[in-house]
Amino acid sequence: GNITRFRALVVVGNLMGAGGYAVGKGASPQDAVARASRAAKRDLHFYDRFLGTALTHDVRGSHNNCTVDIFAVPPGSGYKGGKLGRAILLQLGFSAFTIRGYGRRTPASYVYATFNALNNLRSVEDIARFRGRRLLEIEHGLRSQKGLPPATPRLKPQNLDLLKAHVAASTTVDYAAPQDAA
Repeated sequence: GNITRFRALVVVGNLMGAGGYAVGKGASPQDAVARASRAAKRDLHFYDRFLGTALTHDVRGSHNNCTVDIFAVPPGSGYKGGKLGRAILLQLGFSAFTIRGYGRRTPASYVYATFNALNNLRSVEDIARFRGRRLLEIEHGLRSQKGLPPATPRLKPQNLDLLKAHVAASTTVDYAAPQDAA
């Protein structure tokens, strides 16, 4: 006779840049999902996010005949794309992106192609190291390219001493709740 087996594709993420995927097989759907989720948690990938929500640059990935393009957009501008692609990237903690799939988009191929694209993603530090530039130059360039205000300047040691002296010299005022006049 026939032996019925179930197969489940699971994507896991912690909403902070870490996630993974796996396929599990089992005698019941619950068993297949449990096996797949255990395997996905064992094979986590970590992705750097620009300003905690966005991608640093556009990426492309493919699997079989499915190609996925993920476009970087300025942080805070939202997300666009298909249901599956949005679910994957939101689970990983990205909230500013546009995702587009081409070709034969079976769920498994789409997931594999999406993670293949994310594996091509480079962090700001990697870009700076590759170009031989300072990190601040690259970050400033990305911010201006995306139409964001410049980053707050980092305090130099001499400015930090002045700031500490200013804070020590200033007086603090305690505010008390007003009392009813009797």
